[in-house]
Amino acid sequence: MKKNILTILFIALAYIAQAQEEVFTVVEEMPRFPGCEEMDSTAEAKRICAEQELLRFIYSNIIYPDSARIKGTEGMVVVQFVVNSKGQVEKAKILRNIADGLGEEALRVVNLMVEQEIKWIPGKQKGENVSVMFNLPIRFKLEQEEEKGQNLFIHFVFCRDFSGEFFQKDFLVEIANQDFDGTDVCSEGIDIKSITVTYEKDDESTTVTGEEGWTQEVADIFKKAEIGGSFSMEYVLTNGDQDLKVLKVLIVE
Repeated sequence: MKKNILTILFIALAYIAQAQEEVFTVVEEMPRFPGCEEMDSTAEAKRICAEQELLRFIYSNIIYPDSARIKGTEGMVVVQFVVNSKGQVEKAKILRNIADGLGEEALRVVNLMVEQEIKWIPGKQKGENVSVMFNLPIRFKLEQEEEKGQNLFIHFVFCRDFSGEFFQKDFLVEIANQDFDGTDVCSEGIDIKSITVTYEKDDESTTVTGEEGWTQEVADIFKKAEIGGSFSMEYVLTNGDQDLKVLKVLIVE
């Protein structure tokens, strides 16, 4: 009986020790993202290679949030996490955020390492594997052609292939504030030939039509956006030679 009690006590103490494992900020050997350990090279070369592999993982999985893309939001986000003594990523959190979902997207990608059970090469201090705090800066930068686009917001709403998507109220209201005349909507030479928009909420509906194309009246209907409402859009895109009829539904959340 005494032996069993000692065994239980030992297990409990080991568990407590693991839970209270010291987390370092600087160690003799910092953690490394996997993928470079088979290199027959120096530790410094492996470190540089690991950093490149980490960046490749991050930027191949980043999905630029639509709201940030439309508003042109860019900048640096920092995600902090711990690489424990077993090489597992844990305790990830946003240390520095910007806006429009960029921080949340960066955190999502870091947490993919947990979901995919990616194990780092643990940090070392005095020859022992230790837990290390890691701060990862992630820069969000729009492509040059997107920065120079005539109107990202309009392009997003009228040119993407979707229907029944949810949009935030403020996002839709912003349509009325865009400098847009209905021309070059998806690319140069693609114009809105005609458009009808119906807004519905509860048992009420409002319809406006621009028979010759985009009008301020059409733009202003988007100011009605309220949570639970929806916009049904029917419009024709033309390049002068060919017409394309489009039907879409936008739901306000």
